[in-house]
Order: sequence, then C-alpha cells, then structure tokens
Amino acid sequence: MRFLSLDGAPCRGLGQILVMKKLTQMRSIQFEKDFDVYIGSSWGAVLSFCLALSVPISEIEQAFEESQTYLNSRAYRLLYPFLPRMCPNKVTQPFYPFLQNKTLGDLKKRVICHGYDFQFKQLITFDSSNPKDKDLDLFSLVQKLTFAPSVFQPKFETTLIDASLATRSTLFFSLLQNFQEWKNLKINILHIGAGQKKQEGEKVRRLFQKGWLHWVLSKQIFEELESMGRSYQEHLCNRFIESQLYKDLKIISMCPLIEGQLDFSFMGDVSLTPKQIRKEVEGWMEVFPIDHLEF
Repeated sequence: MRFLSLDGAPCRGLGQILVMKKLTQMRSIQFEKDFDVYIGSSWGAVLSFCLALSVPISEIEQAFEESQTYLNSRAYRLLYPFLPRMCPNKVTQPFYPFLQNKTLGDLKKRVICHGYDFQFKQLITFDSSNPKDKDLDLFSLVQKLTFAPSVFQPKFETTLIDASLATRSTLFFSLLQNFQEWKNLKINILHIGAGQKKQEGEKVRRLFQKGWLHWVLSKQIFEELESMGRSYQEHLCNRFIESQLYKDLKIISMCPLIEGQLDFSFMGDVSLTPKQIRKEVEGWMEVFPIDHLEF
C-alpha cells in the first residue's frame, strides 16, 4: 500500500504542491490516483481531501494562491493582531468549489485526518473508511480542522481545533493507532513536510540571553523552538521505524527549507508571498534533488 502523509502548514503549503509537481514531472507520480491512503492535519487535511476527490494539482495550487493573496494583504497583516476573526471565510472560500456538498464518504481514496480536542487534550481522528464518519460534511470539517482556536466563531461551539497546534504531522500517531490493521502489510509512505526553518542554535542562545521583553516582542524564538520540535518528531519516527514494529515499512520524508521573514501573526509567516515560497523551494530542490528518491 502507498501512503501520502502531509504536514499542516499555516502559509507554507505551496511548498508541498511544488514538490508534488516536481515529482510528477520527474517520476510521473499521479498524486490524486497513485496513493491508497492520505494522512494529514490542518492544511494537510485540506490537500488530502482535494487529492482524494481527484482535483488536479494545478487547480489546488490556484486556490491556495488565492487564499494566500488575502493573507499577504497589507490590511490583513496590520489588523490581524487586533481582529483575529477577520480571516476565515476569505481564506477557505477558494476551496469551497472542490468540497461543496461533499462528505467523507464521497472521497475516492481513504483519508485519515485529525483535529485536537483542547478540553480533553487528545487528537480526534476522522477516517473516511469509518461508517460513523462517512456523512460528515467536508467543508464543515475544513473549518474545524484548520487555523487557530475559534477564528471562525466569537464563542467556541466545539472544543475541536487545529491539530497542528499539537503536532505538525500526525503520521506517527496514525501508524500507532492503526497498527492492528496495517501491521502485516507492505507499506510505502511518502511524507512531505510543509517547510522548515534552518536551526540556528547560536541565534536561539542569544535570544535566551536578551530577557523577557525580547521574548514578548520577538516571534523568532518560537519559530526556532518549533523547528527543534519538528526535528524531535522526525527523530521519534526514525526510532519507530528502527523498532521494526511493522514488518515491512518504508518512509521517504522530505521537508523543504523555507526561511520566510519575521512577523508577529499567530498563523505565522503571512508575509511569505507565493513568489517567495517558489524561489526558496526551488532553490532547496536544486540543493536536495528529489528525482532520485526510490518511491
């Protein structure tokens, strides 16, 4: 079986699309057809829904850029710290034509996605192969599974929020959760990250030394700590593979480096434009050629 695992990404999801387009050109992989299971949270769930509905990558890319254009707008970047609920509909609306009147049961391939229940502090799984989930509306799920806590409603109607706040990738969790079902299968997994900053240990050390005011005013410290957290998550996944819990498991993982700029939005990196993301991801692919990957 072939699995596609996709990170959540506030504003860097275009990088995943560029990697997929490159692999399609080099290896003739059809991402909407050649995988049996899609795993994702947040933006990774949105992308999984679209691919499992056979939406062409070019159309997904166009919708993402339309969404990103709003996040890049000067009005949004200036007002978001004071009016965080100004974004949701304009951000998600470009994907509505793909998802309207569709349920999990309409997906052509199996999709496993996750939200995070902040009241009970646990990941909640939505699985298109589960009869209990088949009637769930896709666009309603998108609004629950993406972005920060309740940017969609002034008051919480649910305790379900973006799982990326708890874990950038839910692949490791999914492998454990479905162990009994998958343990005897031959599984090849392609995991595409959403873009990661280079770790700069010296910079983090200097930030620690500058005191509490710099912590309050600087988002850089959180970006660097997030980068460390992702590396630790990758470390756990490698240890999981080495444990040989699964008899025949192969994971190919790639995570483009997207530096971005310092900004103070909760969603992070809204200053990144599609042009900047393209430049950085294309540069990363030149340094780390992906056409040789055995998948």
